[in-house]
Amino acid sequence: MEELVKVEIFDRNRLFEALQGEEELIREILDGYLKDLTARIEELGSAIGTGAPELIHRIGHSIKGASANVGAIEMSNIASGIEIAGEKNNIARAEELYKDIVPAFDRLSRHLKEM
Repeated sequence: MEELVKVEIFDRNRLFEALQGEEELIREILDGYLKDLTARIEELGSAIGTGAPELIHRIGHSIKGASANVGAIEMSNIASGIEIAGEKNNIARAEELYKDIVPAFDRLSRHLKEM
């Protein structure tokens, strides 16, 4: 029996502590992150569609790092898998994870808007 593990969507404390509670700066960074993430996810879809493992790896790495920096844990975890799939030239796995990253982005966006 497979056990489901709930992954935290967003760790607000990570960013809050790094920016010493500067709410306006936190909001500005998160807004920029979401805007950039939208573009990165679109690029990732195109890279997967054309079967470009190097680009998949690079975009996965970029999403993973940016997400980890702001505390978007679920997004960082999925992007890590995409990065590895690209590195291993496993387009099918990248495509599977892409199907997870889109709803994860929606969850994250909703969560951040509710903050």
